[in-house]
Amino acid sequence: MHIVIMGCGRVGSALAERLDQAGHKVTIIDQSEESFRKLSQTFSGETVVGVGFDKDKLEEAGIRDADAFASHFLMPEAVFRREWDDTIGLPLFDRVLKVKRVFRVSWRTVLFRLSEGMSAPN
Repeated sequence: MHIVIMGCGRVGSALAERLDQAGHKVTIIDQSEESFRKLSQTFSGETVVGVGFDKDKLEEAGIRDADAFASHFLMPEAVFRREWDDTIGLPLFDRVLKVKRVFRVSWRTVLFRLSEGMSAPN
């Protein structure tokens, strides 16, 4: 299974490590190359330096062939809604990435569900 992860912070790097160790193909995007230092020496996935909502960077990460895309946002609800409405938001997911559902869940739920559902590579 190929998973693209946006953001190599505490959550993104932990998720990338866990999925990589489970044998999945993982590509992680972050705008700071220094962020990739959070990944262990044994991480065998790919890294892409750039903004995670940049269409070219997403394509470089293999988003069109990916089986899953993971990201999280740490911002107040009102700010998120305003940014979502004022920027590319849903049209990016709908038209470019062909994602039809966007869920708001805690990062712990995402880690738990992804690690449980992806314990063995396809």
